Amino acid sequence: MDSSQIHSIKDLHVGKKIDWKIKVRVCKIWKEKLYHNGHVLGMNLIVVDKMDNSIHIWIDKQLISLFEAKFIEKEVFIIQNFNVYMYDVNAKEIPCKNKKYIELKNSTMVIHEEGFHRKYSLEVFDFIKLGRLHELYEPETHLVDIMGFLHYTGRLRRFSKPGKDVKSFIKFVITDKSFYHTVYFFDQLAEAFIPETTEDIEEIPIVVIASCRIHMRNGFPIITSVPATRFYVNPLHEANLETTVSFNYYTPINKLKPSKIKWNIRVRVQALWKGITRETKEFRGINLILVDDSKFRIHAFVNARFAVQFENELEEGQIYNLSNFIVHEYSGVEFHRCVRFDKHIYFADYTKLQKSSNEGLKICKWSFDLFELLDLEKMQTDKRFLCDVVGVIEEVDPILEYVNDNKEAKKQKRFSITDGRCTVKITFFDQLAESFEEALKEQVDQKNIVIISSVKIGSFQGELNLTNYPATRFYINVKHRAVKELSRRASEPLFYQPLPLRQEKNTELLTINEIKNLGKEDIERQVVAEVTIKKVEEDFQWYDRICRKCNVEVHMADGRFKCDKCERFYTWSPRRFRVCVLCSDHTGVIPIILGDLAIRRLTSKTFFDIDLDVAEGDDPNKFPGVLSDLKSKHFYVTLNISAENINNEYDGYEASDIALENENLFLTNTLQESA
Repeated sequence: MDSSQIHSIKDLHVGKKIDWKIKVRVCKIWKEKLYHNGHVLGMNLIVVDKMDNSIHIWIDKQLISLFEAKFIEKEVFIIQNFNVYMYDVNAKEIPCKNKKYIELKNSTMVIHEEGFHRKYSLEVFDFIKLGRLHELYEPETHLVDIMGFLHYTGRLRRFSKPGKDVKSFIKFVITDKSFYHTVYFFDQLAEAFIPETTEDIEEIPIVVIASCRIHMRNGFPIITSVPATRFYVNPLHEANLETTVSFNYYTPINKLKPSKIKWNIRVRVQALWKGITRETKEFRGINLILVDDSKFRIHAFVNARFAVQFENELEEGQIYNLSNFIVHEYSGVEFHRCVRFDKHIYFADYTKLQKSSNEGLKICKWSFDLFELLDLEKMQTDKRFLCDVVGVIEEVDPILEYVNDNKEAKKQKRFSITDGRCTVKITFFDQLAESFEEALKEQVDQKNIVIISSVKIGSFQGELNLTNYPATRFYINVKHRAVKELSRRASEPLFYQPLPLRQEKNTELLTINEIKNLGKEDIERQVVAEVTIKKVEEDFQWYDRICRKCNVEVHMADGRFKCDKCERFYTWSPRRFRVCVLCSDHTGVIPIILGDLAIRRLTSKTFFDIDLDVAEGDDPNKFPGVLSDLKSKHFYVTLNISAENINNEYDGYEASDIALENENLFLTNTLQESA
């Protein structure tokens, strides 16, 4: 083979000895040392050729003195006469994705090629999305490259042990706006990170971390530095354009707070409608349902005074950059809210709205909060919210035209939807009735499945009936997981299997002593108690892990999470609140298990809010302070009475719902019946 030929890294192979010759830029150099005594085992290099192919080079400790002075980071070299090997199957912390590596030998020639060499990249990255770190089956096999916005930086910490050098580390958090991950840098890298990120930077810094290690702690990925790790703050590198991270930082909807107005969000307008007073026909403003890339929704309102500034720009389905607006919390007395988020947005004359021109993260066309049809009956008295439902369309009546008592011409369209277990009647009026009629004519499927968002729960002639509201939208046979799942079930022979109706007992307000004395006839009953939290059990884990498919609790098996119900294994599973508290009234004390709904209402925080607070604290294993602060909280709680409770097999009572003292979520009728 011609010794003057320059080979590509991609062409290198194991086997027949060849006088290999490559021209490469050295991206990084580091020594391999034993952790316990610091003895050097060898030297490592990552090199890249002009085609952006990278490979790891290993130099044994006996040859370090021969080559150490010859290599310089970021310089270009010709390397000739070396061996090529495959990594061992048990290799750890492989610094690049190439399955082969180079080992230098005594006869290896190294020639320094001085000059700029524009075609040779200073660094080549192979980024993995932050949202996929938990999917790494063997995270410690390879080092990875990641990138995100710097969300939080702790202070540099130093410590030492007798007879040992002073060590240092820094903890920080990076995010892609959907996922937040904790990073630890050690020693020289930690010392270098501080000045890079404390300079006067107007925008939130972007941090690229190359060749970092991922390990799992309690099933959650933690990022740490190793000797191969390098970082770059706000790098001017073409690789930035190849990632899916948007380089304009937007606040997630669920992080909005009333404390300021200088917010910047990127959202899709899922629904848009004008607010008009029924009696006077006065135009009050424009209402919007906005959804971001995490599928979180919020209601926004443009007052009639400012509507002229925005109405020509706003379009349903379009994506916008929205900045400088007011965030308000709901007071709790509003009716017919279309989103179950406790905050909403108000436009002002200084609000800026612009169609999104950059790619950014994908924002879904629709986001829904779907409820089971069986649950709608008990939701009928809660007038605060509209709801979203899905079902197979049945019993479609012809459109009906009539004149109401006010001499107004009206139209209505009646039909039913079913999920196979329960059927609910629906009535659409006027323009929505006409739109639904036309949409049905365009469908060719025998079974049409509809998602209806922001529908009003009511009754007609004593029977549950759903009707449209200005915010109501319908979507027939759209590409959505709920439609796909219902379509699959509807094709099965046993789809129409209504659940046997169980005679439900009134949800009574009982004392703790009365609850303890319930009998076997009360199994599966729900009761309400007025209690005060006396103690939060901080020795117990405050969350459990659940199956990604069926929400049943999972357990560890063979290093993975196993769901016994689905008989499936997962390398990662979501977490939910499960907090044990001791509660009392004037008659006694009982342990109560508070789940997601209860904790969210008591703390106004989601699981990820609290988890991030813990991650940003000094001790990631510490019990969350916001949960400890639940002590002395007074509230009404709905308890599910289980067979284990009655048979004294389980002391804890599961909470299904709660209401604070100033709420009337489910107690109005209950207390009247109990009286």
